[in-house]
Amino acid sequence: MAEPAKEFIPSPRTKDCSKKPGGWGVPMADYEYIWFSNKGEDDYPEEACRPFYHKSAQIDDFRVNTTITGACDITITGEVTAPKFNGVAMLGGVTMNGETLYSQAIEEQNKLEEQIQLAFELPVNYMIG
Repeated sequence: MAEPAKEFIPSPRTKDCSKKPGGWGVPMADYEYIWFSNKGEDDYPEEACRPFYHKSAQIDDFRVNTTITGACDITITGEVTAPKFNGVAMLGGVTMNGETLYSQAIEEQNKLEEQIQLAFELPVNYMIG
């Protein structure tokens, strides 16, 4: 037999739109798009809480399918890999290795910087006297 109905308790008349502490829930393993509204600000109901938007985010795993565009500084700690460019077949049967190309380019850049410093930079004690 079903449980009898209990006393009706109405919801509060005031709305609480404050941000609640997050960081809980079930982690999503698949790559979902961040939700985007299909209503403009003028069409949004006045009685509803204003939506939050993503100004900052902490993401455990991040994948970009097409392009990253922006004018900003990027700070990365750890290792950056570019597997997209590993094993790419070039003309003449040559296979490109992105990680090797990158590390060789960094070595070459460091050597060139050192050569420029040695050839064109004044000694540190030049102005002491």
